Amino acid sequence: AVGEAYGQTTDQSAQYATQAEQRLDAAPAPSAPPVLLAPRLYAIVDRMGQLTGALSDQGTREMTQTASSPAPSASPSGSPRPSASASPTR
Repeated sequence: AVGEAYGQTTDQSAQYATQAEQRLDAAPAPSAPPVLLAPRLYAIVDRMGQLTGALSDQGTREMTQTASSPAPSASPSGSPRPSASASPTR
C-alpha cells in the first residue's frame, strides 16, 4: 500500500519492504532509556486514568452493595390502590 502511494511497482514495493525489514531487524537495541516527548500532556493523561479508575471502582461498589434502606412501596404515590373486589358506591 505504501509502494502504491509512492507510485512504485509491485516488485519495487516488495523489494523496499524486504530491505526495510532487514534494516529494522539489524538495528541495535536502544542503549538510553526512552525519552518522554510530552511530559506535561502525559501527566494529564495519567492523572485522568487514575481518576476514571477510582470513579469506576466507586460506581461498581455503589451498584453492587446491598441496600440498607427499606424496599420501595408498591405504588409510586405511596397511597393504597383500590382492590378489584371492592364495589363502587353510588
